[in-house]
This record gives sequence, C-alpha cells and structure tokens, in this order.
Amino acid sequence: MKLISVVGARPNFMKIATSLDANENLKREGIPERPITITEGTNILVWNDTQKILKEAFRILNGQTKNGTCPRLWDGKTAERIIDILVKNIF
Repeated sequence: MKLISVVGARPNFMKIATSLDANENLKREGIPERPITITEGTNILVWNDTQKILKEAFRILNGQTKNGTCPRLWDGKTAERIIDILVKNIF
C-alpha cells in the first residue's frame, strides 16, 4: 500500500516529513495518522486509487466539499491544558 500526501507549501513539507517515519506501521496497516480527521473533519481517504483521487479532486474543484467539524479539544490550547495538569499534580 502507498500513502499519498498532497502538500502545497514549505511548512507542510516539514510537517509531513516527521510523520512519514513515525507512522510506518500505521501505514502498513492502512490506518491514517489521525482517523478523526476523516470521521469528523474534511479529509477523504482515497488510498492510491487513481479513479478515487480524480473523482474527489473534481468534486472539490466543483465546490462539493465535505462538511466537517473541528474535533473536540483541537482548539490550539493543548499546551495550556498540559501546564494546568502539571501544576495541579506536581506543585
């Protein structure tokens, strides 16, 4: 199985580079790094199926995007929550 990630700018290339090695086992099993981005977000899993890739690309280009929601706790405040937990349990 092959995993294709489409990225469009330098920061995205840097982010994807770290996940390629770290998720080798998941990729072998056919499981994306963060399945919640498919079930709740706007990601669509097309594997390496050319027909699915083209179908979804044309749907997006035609404005037929998938409606998704932001997963719970994906608010950019993880570090604050971690610090709060550490302060409550260590000090």
